[in-house]
Amino acid sequence: MASPIIIRLGVRARERIAAEGVRAADVAIVPAAAGGPKGLILHGLDCWMFGHWLRAAPRPRKLVGASIGAWRMAASAFDDPLAAHKRLARLYAGQRYPAKVTPAYVSQAIRALLDELLDGRAAEVAGHPDHHVSVLTARGVGALGNTG
Repeated sequence: MASPIIIRLGVRARERIAAEGVRAADVAIVPAAAGGPKGLILHGLDCWMFGHWLRAAPRPRKLVGASIGAWRMAASAFDDPLAAHKRLARLYAGQRYPAKVTPAYVSQAIRALLDELLDGRAAEVAGHPDHHVSVLTARGVGALGNTG
């Protein structure tokens, strides 16, 4: 059976990885997609990658994310990314909502989650010497902008 994963590489990248393996020093950008609770599946990988592997090879990196991916990348830009990722997982998994919830309620709950994640240290994330976080957003219009 063929693998469900397809990796496409240019010739130079294929040769380099074949000769040297994938090195943390080569990673210049880390994308993180939206995906709600699926982002929690990557918690262990995030802890290892940002708490150990990439940390051992400091260099400028762009961390790009949307929705929970943006929160994961923000956690990665703390001085202690391992603790921040653990805090994010605890906060996200600890969310509780009533059966009938309004968009305003969800917005307030998410603001509170992010406030607790950032813990008054947004400047630490924004000022990381190597990790530059970019947050992708989209504004819903038309039917997507309907809050009723």
